[in-house]
Amino acid sequence: ILGDDISSGISVLISRAGDVIPQVIKRVDTIKSSSSNQTPILLTPPLVCPACGSATAQEDKIVRCTNVHCTSRSVQSLVHAFSRMALDIPGLSEARLRQFQLIADIQFSCQVFSLSIQQLEEMPRWGTLSAQKLLKNLVTLK
Repeated sequence: ILGDDISSGISVLISRAGDVIPQVIKRVDTIKSSSSNQTPILLTPPLVCPACGSATAQEDKIVRCTNVHCTSRSVQSLVHAFSRMALDIPGLSEARLRQFQLIADIQFSCQVFSLSIQQLEEMPRWGTLSAQKLLKNLVTLK
């Protein structure tokens, strides 16, 4: 693990930074005793994406898949685009965005705006009311 004050063999705190590859949060100077059931493990940044097998690239402390068509990468991109901190579209959970990707081959956030009411209604667990609400929310952003 590389970074400002982090080198190979140093203990670090990690967090889920995406769906695939964790992010290094900070260096941990002390490790709790073995009685705490926390065993340190050696982590090395992956050279290939576990989701698609493409090469990874490291940007500061974050390791990303280099494949723009990686399913996990595109889902996380969609999740970010429609999150509360970005476009803030109610009703677009990660599960629904995965569904868009699998059924309607949605890879990029701009493609969500082109979904029709018929496409939405044909998806599992989508009804007319849900589809109309989503399309109404999307139209207000255009």
